[in-house]
Amino acid sequence: MIGSSSKASKHIFIGNLLIKGLNFIGSIALARLLAKEDFGYWVLITIITSFVTLVFDVGFETYYLVKVKLIGEDKMDDNEINSLENTIFFLKLFMSIFLFAAQFSVSYLLDGFYFDAENSPIDEIIRILSFTYLIVPFGVINEIRFKKRQLYTPVVKSQIFSEASNLIIKIGLAFIGFGVFSIAYGMLAKRIVKSIYLVFQGKFIPQFSKVKKSYFKGIFGFAKYTWISGTIGFFSQQMDKLFLAKTFSVSQIGSYNFANATANMPYNYFVMPQASLVLSYISNFQDDKGKLSESFTKIIRLTVLLMLPILFIGYFYVELLIRLIYGEKWVSSASLMQVFLILVAVRMFVFPFMPGLTAIGRIKQNTMIVLARTITVGLCLLILTGLDSFSLLSFVKIYVGINIIFDFLKAFISSYYLKISLLKILKDLSKKTIYIALLLILIANKNIVEGIFFEIIIMSIFIGIYAFVIKKYLFKDLKQLLLKK
Repeated sequence: MIGSSSKASKHIFIGNLLIKGLNFIGSIALARLLAKEDFGYWVLITIITSFVTLVFDVGFETYYLVKVKLIGEDKMDDNEINSLENTIFFLKLFMSIFLFAAQFSVSYLLDGFYFDAENSPIDEIIRILSFTYLIVPFGVINEIRFKKRQLYTPVVKSQIFSEASNLIIKIGLAFIGFGVFSIAYGMLAKRIVKSIYLVFQGKFIPQFSKVKKSYFKGIFGFAKYTWISGTIGFFSQQMDKLFLAKTFSVSQIGSYNFANATANMPYNYFVMPQASLVLSYISNFQDDKGKLSESFTKIIRLTVLLMLPILFIGYFYVELLIRLIYGEKWVSSASLMQVFLILVAVRMFVFPFMPGLTAIGRIKQNTMIVLARTITVGLCLLILTGLDSFSLLSFVKIYVGINIIFDFLKAFISSYYLKISLLKILKDLSKKTIYIALLLILIANKNIVEGIFFEIIIMSIFIGIYAFVIKKYLFKDLKQLLLKK
């Protein structure tokens, strides 16, 4: 059975408002309770844990989402699906045990090489986080079964409960002085709660006898390209942090991480929660180009018009917002945050196309794009770090510029294979958003609008016009994507 895509979208959207609300509260609390150095340490920790995960985790879940067919001429019978699920579960379990051992061992091997063990909490935290691998497989198999069938209610509930436990643990421990350890223990609690809930809701019963060796060739054949893409993706995603770790102080790395994470909040809160739905939707309905194009148009239009005010206000009032919400110590990160906001603004226009190549099995093409991005980022940052005038802000500008170019490149290639016109969607979108953007620029430009009184008047005018646009252009889309039964 496949659930309604619009109903799934509604559950994802509403559920993630609660989830991201909890994350927002947590980010404010940690920004005020922890030092910049704590955030810098966490960046260095994620470099190591991400490397271990991406090198040894070969993407069994993605294979399941792409391979299983629940409708159409290629529909798989229940026994075949069950055998594939058991095969993937036990492979995932064995791989997770290996991941645990690998990360636990790596923490000792890096002493004195990647960090100074006597003055750093990194090695101990890496060992703590390694235990999460032993928990994940039992929840993941149930989660991907729900996602493939577009039954997102239990998935969203598991995320809400796990984020709540994460919030309570990390804020409580940070308050009593655990420092960066509070984030690690919160992450461990999150994984435990989520897995337990999904196990009880999914009721998947592992049966080793159902494992079929005949699936191994297909799984590992697919996983080969996923592994290569994931490994290259690690360097593409973490390349900036690798250079940061060797070039800047832990405090500066903390400022960079704060600016990046804070700027990406709107994208992570409103856009990324829809990514798994888009992946399943493309996989299930890739032959219906008209339906895909219409859905992509509605999703992008909805996202852009809802996020534009947030991004513009965040960009032009960044120092004021940081000072009020996070505290004076983070104001120095304002210029970095503005650059990252530009990248977020670009990505919200093309995000439905990002998983397109993976969803239709074009793993080779996706891998080549990731490889090209990685090489370009590495070479540019290598040259930049050798300049005498090198600064953290210059570093961020180059990194963001490269990512914008490759995001558009990937979107156009994906649209070609999906046979959906990205330019047509953007053209239709521009008719309804360009004057909204111009009005926002007028409001935010402090050279035009001076004084709180005039800002309030102009903002009130904007709210009235924006409400009219939402009612005229978005009411139907909102109803279809979020309220349809």
